Amino acid sequence: MKILVAHNRYRNAGGEDTVFETECAMLAKAGHEVIPWEVNNNAIDASTVSGAIGMALKTIWNRNSYKTMRALIKTHRPDIVHFHNTFPLISPSAYWACKKEGIPVVQTLHNYRLCCLNAYLFRDRHICEKCLGKTPWQGLRHRCYRNSLGASAVSFFMLATHRLLGTWRRKVDAYIALTEFGNQKMIAAGLPPKKIFVKPNAIVATASLPLTDNIIAQRQDAVATTVLYAGRLSPEKGIDILIKAWHIFTSEHPQTSATLIIAGDGPERENLEMLARKLGLSVRTGLLRDEHIPRNDEACGIVTFTGHLTRPQLTALRHASAVSVVPSLWYENFPMSIIEGFSHGLPAIVSNVGGMAEIVQNGITGWHFAIGDAADLANTLIAALSDPHRLHTMKAAIHDWMAHSGSMEAQNVTRLIAIYTACA
Repeated sequence: MKILVAHNRYRNAGGEDTVFETECAMLAKAGHEVIPWEVNNNAIDASTVSGAIGMALKTIWNRNSYKTMRALIKTHRPDIVHFHNTFPLISPSAYWACKKEGIPVVQTLHNYRLCCLNAYLFRDRHICEKCLGKTPWQGLRHRCYRNSLGASAVSFFMLATHRLLGTWRRKVDAYIALTEFGNQKMIAAGLPPKKIFVKPNAIVATASLPLTDNIIAQRQDAVATTVLYAGRLSPEKGIDILIKAWHIFTSEHPQTSATLIIAGDGPERENLEMLARKLGLSVRTGLLRDEHIPRNDEACGIVTFTGHLTRPQLTALRHASAVSVVPSLWYENFPMSIIEGFSHGLPAIVSNVGGMAEIVQNGITGWHFAIGDAADLANTLIAALSDPHRLHTMKAAIHDWMAHSGSMEAQNVTRLIAIYTACA
């Protein structure tokens, strides 16, 4: 098949960007012709009033995107156009361009953008479904997008306009939900059930990497007590809950040789480092090296903030960790950090909601803890780290889950082509 894949990149790279890159690569590897079309939010300039107004109008309907998409279709004549993210630069106008040219449209539902102003079903550090299946007036009232009335109004009018025009129902031929949980939420939001297909994110197997000295150098006796968070440092991710849990854990086990590694960057990094210091934890920054690994006889409570890491660096960290933690406060759809950890046999501790709880089998491939509950997370960490044998046996269960999950490359690309074929 010939597939045009469209994606609006965020300023800070995230899981959606990884999925876009992975699916383009695996489709090409499978012998399909892939035409990627990307725009980047770094191009946004809303520093002036006219720039801000222009950006607002483009979010609702971008004439340039409409023209560009029609030109791309006329040049390449794809069999299908697959969108990952259209917000804000591509805009839903690109769907209309595809239909004008008679080309089917597929949209992956990475988040809840089509029913929630901030795309997370999340407000004031809690899950919020007040706008689910309704015109999102509540989101406008509470300034749910960036805590700004203006920004929320732009998101509101984009959603309201295209709901009124019937864009979501008439101009998209198939939606891809990443979990059954996500599928049910989007049906509740009003999307046609017959148009939604469930397909997980893909993971492309990579060779194991050696632990080089410029990535991480771990002594064997420290490997079993390294806990990893990998992802964006933003409020909905619940990393403050993890830090509070780490404080409880290390306070109750002052002689532990455990260390917490927070890999990634984002707007909350400074606040998180301040929180860790306020709680009396030892904060270290930069890539982990020998001198950052606590001795078995060293009382610690160490939190290492690595900043942004490359994929090989993250791979090395996963090899050196005992467990990963995903403490998100929102309905995560399909966190890549879980599946990427699974590809290295790394069990996961996750909040007991959303796609996270669907992906991780409690007590089998990892553990669930009560969302937002630092004490429960601390108890879960104690249970996980006190039983190295169980952590080791989980690797077999993870391997079995991966084999049947549909996330492995060959299975995933077959499923993706089947979805394309169904609406082509």
